Amino acid sequence: MPNADSFAEATKKTTEIGRAVVNHLNAGEKSDEPLWAAYWDAGFESVEGDGQSWKGIDEVRKKHAEWYAAFTVHNCKAEGPYVTNDAFAVKIEMEIEANDGSMPRISMSEIGLYTVADGKVVREQFFNAPRD
Repeated sequence: MPNADSFAEATKKTTEIGRAVVNHLNAGEKSDEPLWAAYWDAGFESVEGDGQSWKGIDEVRKKHAEWYAAFTVHNCKAEGPYVTNDAFAVKIEMEIEANDGSMPRISMSEIGLYTVADGKVVREQFFNAPRD
């Protein structure tokens, strides 16, 4: 079983990335480009709660552009990170509204699970809270 010092060393980069994600989300940044440039592998995979996935920075850029064209984010709050040596999770709460009026302003929450290899995020997966 690893001791506390070896765990702390193993989680140092993962913790750094996780804190950067939480700070970025809490700052209300519209573009994730700074995070991707600093901390994401160019071939990373992004998986949404409905199972759809995108592979590579170009596909994910397109996904983000389409999402921001469809929705307005009124606020965003992130908690965490919750860290292991090769992954971290972040709780994300947002208020969003469809730009075309098809969906009223709603509150949503999700968990983002980020897998880290060689100091870069290689996979992000989002888990949505069920709606009643």
